Amino acid sequence: MTIKVQDLSTLTVTEVQQAQEFITQLVQEQNASVDAKRGVLHDLLFYFSGVLSTANQTNIDRYRKSNNLKSIEADPTLADADVVDNLLSNYGITRREGTTATGTLTIVVSALSPVTIPNGGSFTADGKSFSTSAAYLARTEAANVVSDTDRLLTVTSDGNYSFTIPVVAAEIGAESLLAKDTLALPSFTIVNFVKSFASATFVGGVNVETNKELIARLNEGIAAKAMSNRINMSALLKEQVGLENIVNSSIIGYGDKEMLRDQHSIFPLSFGGRVDWYIRTEEQIKEVTLTKTASLVQDVGSNRGSWQLVFTRDDVPGFYDVVQVAPSDSLTYAGTFKITEDSRGTDLTNIGGELVPDITSTVEGVYSRFQTASIRFTDDVTDTSTLTVGTSTKDYSVVVRYMPLIKEAQTFASSRNHRNYAGDLLIKAPIPCFVGLSFVIRTGAESSGADLSAIKSALSSFVNTLGFCGRLPASALNDVVYNYLVGDCVGLSSINMTGSIRKPDGTISLLSSDEVLIIPDEGVNMVTGRTTAFFLSPSDIAISEEMVDIPEI
Repeated sequence: MTIKVQDLSTLTVTEVQQAQEFITQLVQEQNASVDAKRGVLHDLLFYFSGVLSTANQTNIDRYRKSNNLKSIEADPTLADADVVDNLLSNYGITRREGTTATGTLTIVVSALSPVTIPNGGSFTADGKSFSTSAAYLARTEAANVVSDTDRLLTVTSDGNYSFTIPVVAAEIGAESLLAKDTLALPSFTIVNFVKSFASATFVGGVNVETNKELIARLNEGIAAKAMSNRINMSALLKEQVGLENIVNSSIIGYGDKEMLRDQHSIFPLSFGGRVDWYIRTEEQIKEVTLTKTASLVQDVGSNRGSWQLVFTRDDVPGFYDVVQVAPSDSLTYAGTFKITEDSRGTDLTNIGGELVPDITSTVEGVYSRFQTASIRFTDDVTDTSTLTVGTSTKDYSVVVRYMPLIKEAQTFASSRNHRNYAGDLLIKAPIPCFVGLSFVIRTGAESSGADLSAIKSALSSFVNTLGFCGRLPASALNDVVYNYLVGDCVGLSSINMTGSIRKPDGTISLLSSDEVLIIPDEGVNMVTGRTTAFFLSPSDIAISEEMVDIPEI
């Protein structure tokens, strides 16, 4: 965007006429003998003078609306981006650049045969373009998977074979985000190709910051960057490379009922000096697939065993849960093993002079970079008749949901140059409330139907940017949906909302309502609206369409 008028056709006829009349009047007053109201002078010279005068005045008006904070705040859309950038740079604020969406595609083929995906291989999904950043080779045997770009073909439930590859969007911004299971078409030939789709909801995809969003950060921009109060702390954190696009955060400290770490004394009193900082770094929860070695811990009969794998604090800092476990070397298994136990712990080892916060119980460290976990599951396909409990091991492919950058944020906050020398600060991922929605859109017989994909994306974005508000009203979701109902889309049913909160102690709280989901007020468990965030994936939204009769008018 530029401050200058680039196209004279954008000028209004009324403004040009007014400028032309003003010039005509001036010339007539100075030269009474000249007929300035008609002829060549009026139609050509004065007209084009009026056009140029209007353009100049428009440029001046644009500049006036861009060079002071009051005018920008009144209507950010009318301000010139370049001028706004220069102005706010005086306050230490820089416009955030957008990012591209990233994710993984699952490629399904019909035969157990090697498959090559070229570097720069392009896919189209939902009208958006994605490509690979390296060449990938799908192998038929686990022994041949030796590099980061090798993939193992695994059998699917329908007898086909699949593998996953990472891709990146061609365009910057949220429009390039893909919902889980969205179909993608390759622009090149894939041997024995059946289909490809988004393995999980894509992440990233941040728009270039608007003038309105830039102004909203003004308080943080002019604030002192220090570990002192909430505004100052947030401003400091967002100045760090990689942490600029934090979605929202919540700071718990002295006097807050959710703060348990400042009560580590023989007296049942809070003595301050402790801070728990809950940080949401992404709108969507991120998924990662790891290869983990598990140990056989129990024979459960029928030559089947219970296995245990361990997550160290550095495996997936801030992780929430395990959503899938499968043999890493199997070509015949499709599905996931049943998880029978999820036990969390903490590792408070001081590494390299790292400052370790005061954590005395496991629940205090859950969802932090110091969290560890022990996961038990039943493998019902591996024959354990020749294996030994306690010594036999096996590799498994494990899919984990987590909030990224928790370790990086903790490292920054604990550094000697930035930490408050009088306090103890612990970074945590928000306590998750996983949301599900279901409703019916009612349409007329002549309706072409609603854009369900767009509705799901909009609902997901709305919920995931609510912040630590503690409430999810159905009325607000209705407003989001109605923005996409056009033509013969006449309305929708009540929205059934469900929520599942995984508390720090490992217990699950289930919520359900068609009016408002409310986070319970359980300060003793560190669960309140100030510590818990809503998470909604487009894949967890069920929308059906119902045809209704619309009377003729």
